[in-house]
Amino acid sequence: MTKFVYDKNGDAVGFKLGPYIFDIKGDPIGQTLDTHIFDLSGEYVGEFYKDMIVDMNMNIGNVSAQKPPGNVGSSGNPSNRGAVGYGYPNVFYKLLR
Repeated sequence: MTKFVYDKNGDAVGFKLGPYIFDIKGDPIGQTLDTHIFDLSGEYVGEFYKDMIVDMNMNIGNVSAQKPPGNVGSSGNPSNRGAVGYGYPNVFYKLLR
């Protein structure tokens, strides 16, 4: 099941599909382990919390790098869900490096 990932302004910036995070165009940029989010090299980035990737000051450590799938295509772009603030900094941008 596809779950969109939003930024703090409520704009969709990517989506979660299976064990991977993709940018909005469908390119793989991260991997998941439960709620923990890692970049493709295996470095811990943050937590998937209320459809955002945020820094909760956790130190999970790293995981093995995974060979990601190719581009899965765009999942569309839902309308803005509205700005929200959960008290944690948004760190989706760390997946784009």
